[in-house]
Amino acid sequence: MYKQVRTASELDVFYSIVDFVWTEKSYARERFEGTDKFLLKAEDSKWGAVLEASPLENSDPIIRELFSPYIKELSVVDIPTIAVLPQYRGSLGTKAISLSVKYCEERGYEHVISVNNPVFFRALKITYKMPLTRIDQAINYKGSPFIPAILHISRIYQNKSDYPWLFYPQEIN
Repeated sequence: MYKQVRTASELDVFYSIVDFVWTEKSYARERFEGTDKFLLKAEDSKWGAVLEASPLENSDPIIRELFSPYIKELSVVDIPTIAVLPQYRGSLGTKAISLSVKYCEERGYEHVISVNNPVFFRALKITYKMPLTRIDQAINYKGSPFIPAILHISRIYQNKSDYPWLFYPQEIN
């Protein structure tokens, strides 16, 4: 289950998860305005993961510049944040990825741009078999190596049966 962040207390929970995971990974912290933020609930009824989606115009200028040669004619959203607390990495990681597919399908986005840590990039490519294009070698972004990629997400939501891990989580109010 998931919930879109709408209140100050939900935003506090969102950033507590992001801050914990970013500190654990030694990533530079960042805050984005004008984005859709979501909390994902674990089986034990605790919030354990987050997803953030950003219209391109609200993305980090570094990201916009990096991807601009590749996305001129594409329907694109930036996913700057997927963070999962360590104890929930298996199940909630899949839920967060599934929610990103649902989000894009409902809003008509065909592609996702993102910079991914190398382990997560490998999981997207190998474990989830997601259709993606790596646009460059690993870059240093905010102090850590990340791989910039375009995820062709419409191929997933148009061919759901090809992705056995995919399920659309239920929204709660």
